[in-house]
Amino acid sequence: MSTFKYTLRTGSKKDHCPGCNKRTYVPYIETESGNEIDAGRCDREQNCGYFKKPESNEPITAAKFEPIEIKTDYISNEILDQYFNFENTSNFRKFLLTKFTKKEVVQAEYDYFLSASGTSVIFWQVDQLERVRSGKVMEYNPTTGKRTKDLNGKSHINWMHQKPFNLKQCLFGLHLMKESKKPIGIVESEKTAVIMSIKEPRLIWMACGSVNGFKIDYLAPLRLRKIVAFPDKGCFEKWEETAETLLESGFDITVNDVLEKNINANLGDDIADHVL
Repeated sequence: MSTFKYTLRTGSKKDHCPGCNKRTYVPYIETESGNEIDAGRCDREQNCGYFKKPESNEPITAAKFEPIEIKTDYISNEILDQYFNFENTSNFRKFLLTKFTKKEVVQAEYDYFLSASGTSVIFWQVDQLERVRSGKVMEYNPTTGKRTKDLNGKSHINWMHQKPFNLKQCLFGLHLMKESKKPIGIVESEKTAVIMSIKEPRLIWMACGSVNGFKIDYLAPLRLRKIVAFPDKGCFEKWEETAETLLESGFDITVNDVLEKNINANLGDDIADHVL
């Protein structure tokens, strides 16, 4: 791993924040000398949010040996176009139409290339260079919008690629980062990203696919963008820990705790349940 010129000071000591004057400020220090610089962040992300990054934070050392990376396989854009141009018969589409207008649903389908394989929806993973990594095929109940499961309680999930295939996943919706400079909203499920794109268009919504998908490998293309993460209820601490590491690497990222603070169990476990 690389070592950066500046890093956030470690330890329990906190300084007074220039923004809120609370003793919640962590300054950046020079990694080699330990001297503090005029940059840092407040730990009160939601109530204050003060964050001043170093002007330049380039790596100063790197590992001598880099792992050999296996070539990533891709699906041709023609296959995506073929499915996208078919009639969308998915139960997920039927559910969306119970919550939103047809115009709103069609726009979301266009933005995310939502397609169908029978009654299942295809969530295509298209990266920032518009390369199709694969398509995640999932089945939903058309009335409740919940994922259907087998007798063992396991969700029905398939993929559009065939083996042998070296799949390297990316964020669902990553291709949208080229459309505007709006902040990026990160959620766990693809369904939530689609719903939030309609309910809260001030952000570009992407999904990491699982609670463990919130990691630097997926988020690396967004390093120069403002990111707000919305973990499912019960996952805040895990995502906050990851965000701390990302902040030290120069990311501009905060983790929203609205679900963690909400004690009303009827509002659901993710932000889409909350807004619906």
